[in-house]
Amino acid sequence: TSLLYTLPPEQTLALDFEGGFKSVETWTGDSITLRTFEDAQDIACLLGGPDPAAGPREPYCQAHFDHVSAEYKSFDIAKYKYVFFDSISEMTSRAHLKAKNENWVFSDKTKSIVQDGLGVYGDLADDVLTLVRHMQQTPGRTMIFVGRLEEVEDKNKRRTWQPQLDGGKIKRELPGIVDQVITMGFF
Repeated sequence: TSLLYTLPPEQTLALDFEGGFKSVETWTGDSITLRTFEDAQDIACLLGGPDPAAGPREPYCQAHFDHVSAEYKSFDIAKYKYVFFDSISEMTSRAHLKAKNENWVFSDKTKSIVQDGLGVYGDLADDVLTLVRHMQQTPGRTMIFVGRLEEVEDKNKRRTWQPQLDGGKIKRELPGIVDQVITMGFF
């Protein structure tokens, strides 16, 4: 998050998904606090414009863009060259919660409504990867996604660091969508 200080405040929009920029509290640029995954979809639609391939009721469609354009009409989105998204780790957690709330099925075996685990992880991956692709296709802007790292150990006892993201498909596909993956380390 402290890398936000390296960007020009007058050209940077910071998107705060973690509920406070305590480590950069003296930064003077514009920011928007995101509380739900739907908030992130709204900002992504505003930044990336409508997706001509989106169906009429899907995120990023023309109607969605018209709605968020009206909601944020006082916001001069054109002035931003950089969009600093903190953090993609928290965004995947909120997308996971959204997917869990939406994926329930009737089980013939138990005669009750149960969580559809495959549906949850399928929707999670689709929602997050679509949002990241939509933001990355925004012309004239540099998108910076910050995320937490976690240390993992493989079956051969090798330790490595990887992005802390809900959903294995997101971890695998994210490096293929963004232009660079950079790890900040102290030596």
